[in-house]
Amino acid sequence: MKPAPALLVEDDPFTRRAVADFLQEEMDLQVHQAASYEQARAILDWLAPSCQLALVDVSLPRAQLDEAERRPWGLDLIQEIKTINARCGVVLWSAYTHFLPKVMELVAQGYRGLACIPKGVRAQMLREAVQRVLAGDVFLHRAVVRDERQNLEALLLANLDPDVAQLVADVAQRLEELTPRQKEVVSRITRTPTAIAQELGLEVRTVRNYQDAIYERLGLREPIPAIQHIRRDPIITLALILNHLKQADTS
Repeated sequence: MKPAPALLVEDDPFTRRAVADFLQEEMDLQVHQAASYEQARAILDWLAPSCQLALVDVSLPRAQLDEAERRPWGLDLIQEIKTINARCGVVLWSAYTHFLPKVMELVAQGYRGLACIPKGVRAQMLREAVQRVLAGDVFLHRAVVRDERQNLEALLLANLDPDVAQLVADVAQRLEELTPRQKEVVSRITRTPTAIAQELGLEVRTVRNYQDAIYERLGLREPIPAIQHIRRDPIITLALILNHLKQADTS
């Protein structure tokens, strides 16, 4: 089977080479490398729709060898990647934490498959971050969120309309009331009933029955009172992410 395509954006040549070798040899990915925002953007023009993974440095020069224009171009890149291909797993790495509000903005929009890790992590942690985003998780390393751990929930909810934020918070609390099997189903809420049935070894009709019971338990009968502009599955996705954020480094 052909290796899955991935994008690595890192301006330091030694780091870029080491990480590219790891992704290719240890993670079996076909890595396309970029050293600047413009170089990465040129690759994304044709790679983005099929890209499975993007590992992006936050601070980048706009053009190669142009240190004068260095800024958080990596944040622009992940927004563009997720807009084109929401299923692409994105690992953002940096030595700084000022970018967390932007990440929370993306999470509030319902995007998953996002990780933030510090530069210099061991190979095992990099592997875990890649595996998490490929599985659609939101993963924030403890070192990245050290100063913002208590604010993660507020950062997410602040990017939502007040009515939506309150509903998401309520649903997040009710998720703990689900049965173990319901939790297995709800964690796959973005997938089709057929896909869920195949993965869990259930009949499609059984999955639909579970879904109906889940909506009932979470207070998400349609139409949702006072909130007509958003569907219930994105509400559940945000509630799941909210619960993940409370665990921060194990989400």
